[in-house]
Amino acid sequence: VDPSDEDDDAPGGTEHTHHPTDGSDADEQLILHVEFQEFVKVHSVKFTEFNSGRDPSESPTLIKLYINRCNMGFEDVEDVDPTQVIELTAADLKEDADPIKLQFVKFQRVRSITFFVEENDGGDVSAMGGLKLFGRTVATTNMKDFKAQG
Repeated sequence: VDPSDEDDDAPGGTEHTHHPTDGSDADEQLILHVEFQEFVKVHSVKFTEFNSGRDPSESPTLIKLYINRCNMGFEDVEDVDPTQVIELTAADLKEDADPIKLQFVKFQRVRSITFFVEENDGGDVSAMGGLKLFGRTVATTNMKDFKAQG
């Protein structure tokens, strides 16, 4: 989430958009890892369908989110409990659909989010048209701003 991307229409202030151009290349499972330059609070996420929904079987239906996990691979997703699981419908992926609210308390200090698309709507591969994250940066204290007392 980049504070320079302020969007007055975004709930809560800041919106970060990622437009994946490729889908998975071997099966329906797909991992997308997003890192931030600083800690952020993320309150909702918006997925959009690939290619205006021309092949709905490629649309993700089950996505697991993991926060602050670096280097997660397909071999790790079975061993680590997800921070949140999202089940998507075709309506959720429409451009005009509302963003999906995340579990507020679990997304207060996020440095990275890994999205694991576990299932799609029956296609051989999975594809997303877009991903938007809504939230804001976490106010941090710069210790250099403190002056010694005494």
